[in-house]
This record gives sequence, structure tokens and C-alpha cells, in this order.
Amino acid sequence: MESPPDQILDSRLKQVTDESLDALSREMDAVGISALHDVLSPVELAMASDYVQRELDKHQRQHFIYAGHPWLDASPLAAFGDSPDLRRILAGLYRRGTGRAVPDIDIVSALRVLSGDLGLKASNLFHYDTYVVTALLPLIIPNGPNEPRGDLVMYPNLRKIRSSSVINLVEKAVVQNSLVRRVLAAESVQRALGARVVPLEPGNMYFFWGMRSLHANQACLPHSVRSTVLFHFANPHSGGALDKLREWAHHRNSAPSDRVGRPVREVRNGSGD
Repeated sequence: MESPPDQILDSRLKQVTDESLDALSREMDAVGISALHDVLSPVELAMASDYVQRELDKHQRQHFIYAGHPWLDASPLAAFGDSPDLRRILAGLYRRGTGRAVPDIDIVSALRVLSGDLGLKASNLFHYDTYVVTALLPLIIPNGPNEPRGDLVMYPNLRKIRSSSVINLVEKAVVQNSLVRRVLAAESVQRALGARVVPLEPGNMYFFWGMRSLHANQACLPHSVRSTVLFHFANPHSGGALDKLREWAHHRNSAPSDRVGRPVREVRNGSGD
């Protein structure tokens, strides 16, 4: 059966073997990040880019984030939402990275689009993810002459996976404030501390230990567009008291549209790149 003409498939992910997962995991451990190339074809990238541009017009060409299943199900990337191959890859990396049994949980997805003055303010926001494994799929990356691309910047694998939600929260609070973020964004500090600057190529899928690595994107010009999809897997503190408190605070302070995966300005748990 042929696929619908407006639907992107995840056929490239089917080709990932156990040996490929071993190699991806080793590279994530060694240098912080690994990649699968050409997950999306040029035609599929064009479809995804057209979708992003249409949604961007709805937000006056300003930065926005969509979180949850509704946006994904309504987009050309819907096949990734319930993809057994994407889950197999993320679960396989989780198992290799932690040595633990894979929890029966869903993949958390977010579409992040940087543009306009708001996009500029949403850059260099260094953070640890709440999730163990992060997959990053760039859709649109600025590529004009001398145009800043909004490269991914990582301080890879600075810490271990935290079993204590209290320690995890304290560490996130220490680094995720404006002063520390300004320091981490300085080129001299990045050179001294061995940060990795990763140019992203649309259509590739990048994998890293989101909970272990401090990361952010560099700034883009206000007239540029930078769009990525994030797939997060495995929050080890899900269901705990602090996680429930964070959920309560998030729902109490969000508009009803936020709670069904419609546009949000900031996504909890650090869905940034």
C-alpha cells in the first residue's frame, strides 16, 4: 500500500540494527552526540518545512513551541508519533546507557521554531533535560552567507543520571539561571571547558544523553528561521512527589490550550536545543 502523499515515513529508522545502536551509544559516551544521516529525504524535508512555515505565519513569524501528540498527529511527521522503530532505537539507547530495563512509557515530542525577536531571546538557554535520551531532528537550519546557523552547543556528559529527584532539581536550578547561562555562552568559557559546537544538518537525526549534557542553541538572526523536532525518552523521576508538584504548577499556570499540546512559549522539562 502506498503512503499518503502528505505523510512522511520513518523508513530510514527500520535499517538501524543492534550493531548500529551499539555504535551510536559508544559515540554518545565518547563525544557526547551521534547521528543517523538522511532520516528524511529532500522531498520529505520540503513537506516538513512547508508545514513549519504555515504554522509560523499563525504566530506572526515569532518563536513558538508545540508540545504533545496533537501537533505531531496533525503534521506530516505523524508517522514518528507511534513509530515502533523510533521507540526501539530510543529504548535500545536507554538500555545501553543505563543498564536498566526499559520502562513502558511514551515518547515525548516537541516542535521548536526560532524566529523573530522572541527566537533571539530563546537562544543560549543552557539546561539539562529531564529525560535520559534526547533525539533531535532538524527541519530548517539557516544557511545564508555568513548567517548564524544556531548551532547546538553541548557540555557533554557532565554528570551521571540522577536517581534522586531532589539532587536533579537542585543541579538544574544551579545552572539554569540567567547569570550561569551567560557565562556558559561565552566562547572563552566554552573553549576552556571543552564545549562541543555541533552544526546541524536538516534531515539527520542526532542523539545525546539529554539528562547528562548541558546544551543550548546559539542565536540566530531575527529574520532567520530555525526549526527542530525533539523526541525525549524516559524521565526517571516520573510519578515522584517533585514531578507531581511540577506537573501541578505547570497546569495551574498554563492556559487551557497549553494542556492539549497547542502552542506554548516555553515547555517544561527543558525541551530546548
